Amino acid sequence: MPEYFSTTSDHFGNILVKTNIATILRKELMSKRPHSIHIGTITDPYQPCEGIRKITRSVLESLLYLPPREIHILTKGTLIIRDIDILRELSTMSSVRVTFTITTLDKKHYTHIEPHAPSPWLRLKAMKELSEAGITVGVSIAPIMPGINDNIKTLRHIWNTARYHGASYFFIDALKLEHSVKKHFLKTIHAYMPGMLKTYRTLYKQSTKPVSFSIYVNHLRQKLEYLERYRTTR
Repeated sequence: MPEYFSTTSDHFGNILVKTNIATILRKELMSKRPHSIHIGTITDPYQPCEGIRKITRSVLESLLYLPPREIHILTKGTLIIRDIDILRELSTMSSVRVTFTITTLDKKHYTHIEPHAPSPWLRLKAMKELSEAGITVGVSIAPIMPGINDNIKTLRHIWNTARYHGASYFFIDALKLEHSVKKHFLKTIHAYMPGMLKTYRTLYKQSTKPVSFSIYVNHLRQKLEYLERYRTTR
């Protein structure tokens, strides 16, 4: 993690841009040759500034000239549709997957939890476009948050909707709160779900990712996997 992020709390108002990443990436990948490449696991590669900078696009273009490998992109951004041409070409030589993060389809939640991201319905539309273009797509139902999406009915609704839009797999993981993200998140909960604030403060008092809640989320994942297997085998 860059030193910048450990010395300021303004994670949301400042963006560090690595303008030469495509050049450096091509050199490193030619020498290291990793089996897989994951894009978007820390910072979303399709933030609004990507529309101007086109850094993610330059990275994907670089991958066209490198040996085949597994490529996984995780995003909330609908701008990825712009790069369908490159993704389609990459998929002819490498294993390409695009995972869209969708934590809730309930407007009363996503307008507060993800105020600056495209609505989940726009993400689903983008998912369908990619799927119809022959790109493998899936959904990340993460993070799982107490009182928001931590029940099997909600998870089934998200998964079934995503599957209708072309998703062929899903991920689930528990909420992790660390550094100033915790302060920002609890402030959001206090503003629109004050009744849940005590629950969050208690649950995340001693840990950034409580073991008890992680076990519960793992149970939800297993149950959703079971229900999906039952659906496909009956």
